[in-house]
Amino acid sequence: MKILNLYPQPLEQVGTYVRRSCKIERQDDDQIINSRILWYEFPEIENLPTDTDSESYLIAVIMEAMLENRKIVVHGTVSRELLANLTEYRDAWCCWLPQVYHPVDFQVDEIVDNVVRLPSAVCAFSGGVDATFSVWRHGKNKNGYRSQAIKTCAMVHGFDIPLQDEEVFVTAFNQASATLKSIDIPLLPIRTNFRKVIWTNWEHVFAAALVAALQNFKKIVGTCLIGSSEPYKSLVFPWGSSPITDNLLSSEEFRVLHDGATHSRTQKVATINEWKEGCDNLRVCWQGAL
Repeated sequence: MKILNLYPQPLEQVGTYVRRSCKIERQDDDQIINSRILWYEFPEIENLPTDTDSESYLIAVIMEAMLENRKIVVHGTVSRELLANLTEYRDAWCCWLPQVYHPVDFQVDEIVDNVVRLPSAVCAFSGGVDATFSVWRHGKNKNGYRSQAIKTCAMVHGFDIPLQDEEVFVTAFNQASATLKSIDIPLLPIRTNFRKVIWTNWEHVFAAALVAALQNFKKIVGTCLIGSSEPYKSLVFPWGSSPITDNLLSSEEFRVLHDGATHSRTQKVATINEWKEGCDNLRVCWQGAL
């Protein structure tokens, strides 16, 4: 049997950052093929999940396990709700691409129930149109009953900006921070080696990668906003982020909301035009104006 073992590691201090990490071990029958360490680094923040909490790591590896047809064995804790949602998430991708992905099984050391979800939200933010639209609309309570109270935003270093490009990230982070400061929302950095150790097609896995990173904030906020890529009237399948599958990355403690699919990119820009700092600092591609 082919297995992907997840071994959550103890919290570490790495310079001025705190690191959460997991050993990912490939096993074929009784033989260990290889192992890697997936990590996420954060500045000192209020609270992080326990060392054994493995929800972030499970979300991070599910697509790779499906690609390689490996049963996932989690040597830690996962909520029952996340396991139920990922079962449907797995099956959706197997329906879309049965020649690529396989309906793998999960095994977990400890299943957690009845966890309380905190109020308020985190939004993934890099200064692009989709995230800027979501932050403005929710930050100004322009989305009716669906509006979320955004406590913080987060920007990930290691996704579109490689880890070695420190200067590029700092410039982009400072620009995004200036945008959010105008509406009193802080921006937190996350560093991760996800793209160095998870080799699945990025166009398929990017939303799962993002949620896996933001999941580490679930002791601070209970909801994650992901800005939509396309409007409802022109959805693309298969694609890594959609209103069909993003919510299936939710756990009992951390709800994921796909946001903004009611608007086209042009309509989003028209809304952002109400926000001077949002317009002035908009990144029209991942590199922005450097």
